[in-house]
Amino acid sequence: MQISETALATSKPLFVKFVECMRIIKDYHFQVFTKNPEETLYSETLRVLNQFQQDRTQAAYCLIVNGLVWDAEVIIRVVYETFAKVAFLATASEEQRPELLHEYWELLGAVYDRQAALKAEPCERLFNCSGSDGSSRVMATLRDKRVYRTDPLENKSFRKQLEQRWSFSGILEALNSGRHGTIPLIGIEVFAHNYSMSRLRTY
Repeated sequence: MQISETALATSKPLFVKFVECMRIIKDYHFQVFTKNPEETLYSETLRVLNQFQQDRTQAAYCLIVNGLVWDAEVIIRVVYETFAKVAFLATASEEQRPELLHEYWELLGAVYDRQAALKAEPCERLFNCSGSDGSSRVMATLRDKRVYRTDPLENKSFRKQLEQRWSFSGILEALNSGRHGTIPLIGIEVFAHNYSMSRLRTY
């Protein structure tokens, strides 16, 4: 479905800014990562997240120009979430970076592995009953302790606090207060409005 000529004309200033922002992001990505040969866990994490954010921005743009505005907002929510993580890590002090990277890659990853394993169990039973052996094996792999971290991490309270700290609202609060950075990002909380509005429209 193509966007109407009237809607395209009305939205032209938005498209122009959108393309401009995409160019700025690409230039930033090149300056920071392509021209910097040093590879550390910290730099690679930021590079991967920035590339992920850039790819989703382009995907959202493709949806918008084809009239699928609401679908684009689903993708934009992911962009907001990724931007928050990038800002969270980028503004963290050098002393705090190792702890945050450990939380992001190890602890949070273990929590998500466990959640995926729990959700895979009923799916595996269903596929077994329906004779879908291939799909059943996929679900079984998600619960395989040799592949994924399926044992519960610490206690429920610890896991809940960890997820909250890395949630979109939790990161915005930390950025606004400057708890993990040298300078608070005053005004960052406005992203909460855009984020919630995109969620309300996804139906």
